Amino acid sequence: MRSFYWSFVTMTGYNNTNPDTPLETSFSIIVTVIGISLFATIIGTVGSLVTNLDSSKLYFRQKMDGINDYMKYKRIPDELQMEVRNYYNYLWKSGKGLDKNKVLDDLPPYLKNKMSVYLNKEIITKVPMFSNFKDDEAFISEIIKALKSRVSLPNSFVVKKGEIGTEMYFISRGELNVVNDAGMVVFTLKDGGFFGEIALIYETKRTASIVARTYCDMFILTKDDFNNVKDKFPVQVEAIEKEAAERRRANAATAAASEKQKKEEEQKASTSDVSVPEKQQEASTTAADNDGGEDSKRTSGSQGPSTSDKDTK
Repeated sequence: MRSFYWSFVTMTGYNNTNPDTPLETSFSIIVTVIGISLFATIIGTVGSLVTNLDSSKLYFRQKMDGINDYMKYKRIPDELQMEVRNYYNYLWKSGKGLDKNKVLDDLPPYLKNKMSVYLNKEIITKVPMFSNFKDDEAFISEIIKALKSRVSLPNSFVVKKGEIGTEMYFISRGELNVVNDAGMVVFTLKDGGFFGEIALIYETKRTASIVARTYCDMFILTKDDFNNVKDKFPVQVEAIEKEAAERRRANAATAAASEKQKKEEEQKASTSDVSVPEKQQEASTTAADNDGGEDSKRTSGSQGPSTSDKDTK
């Protein structure tokens, strides 16, 4: 018994007692076993908690290692590699790398719909063509279910002028600049903004380019998904199409008036440019006439005395 006790406490590092009787030895062994078990349980529990707390970060690191290895193997340019890393780092910081399209998949359908409506109803009802149906929970819910998340990096083009539009964008967070052909910023879209609503109904070209100013979290509604909603809610979509047609005519009239004003300004500018040389020519002609008159006077004046001299003689 004492030999077992000695070997046990020597291996565990608890050899700081010296029992005398067999009963004391047995009691010491039991207490030592209990102490070691409790210590191992506490250490194991704390270690498990730390591991679970860092599991998402570990998964993110493993994912990034795989992406980095792939980009190096394919010899992707360093600048493009940095953009890819920035994209995933932003996803990690903003949402811990979670796919916003799948976060709620484990919830039952009715609870998933309630969560989606609560999170996104305000951004949908801000759009004029949807605001008339803000009390129609079924229709708004169907629109929200069709949304897909998208992230844009700073200085990246979201849409380009001249492209055929097939998506509408809702800005959840971030800022985007509307730029003209010269690259000048004409307007800035911020949180809660939207653009591209006409593209859901008409296959029209984008009238301006839009560039992300910051990291942007957006939702998109594609034309195909909107057509699926139309099959379920034809009355609501028909009213939206009528409103969109009116807005399109109004935009066309505004664009035509702006183009007419621009042409008139250009015509005035060209007229003023032509009139300046004409005035300069008139001024030079007048000056020449004046110089000619003075020369003739001087000529006649110089000839006058010589004639009178002849008469005198």
